[in-house]
Amino acid sequence: MLVFSGQFTVYMVRERRSMWSSRSIKFLLTSSIIDIIFVILISTLGILVTPIPLEDVILILAVTFIFTAVFDHVKNISFKTVNI
Repeated sequence: MLVFSGQFTVYMVRERRSMWSSRSIKFLLTSSIIDIIFVILISTLGILVTPIPLEDVILILAVTFIFTAVFDHVKNISFKTVNI
């Protein structure tokens, strides 16, 4: 969950508006996708950790994305409130 939230946080804080309002550069997007795939593989295959079912990992990824989207909306409201 830490890796997923870390990846999504990068996209949220790089933009003053909504995190999906501008397209990221290919390098950032590619490295994020590779990192997420790598963590999913490590988690599900049990490399150096106890294996976690793929369904649980996907659920954690989805929940993390939802929370990030909610916090991105809160960020936008906060920025508008203080005129940033």
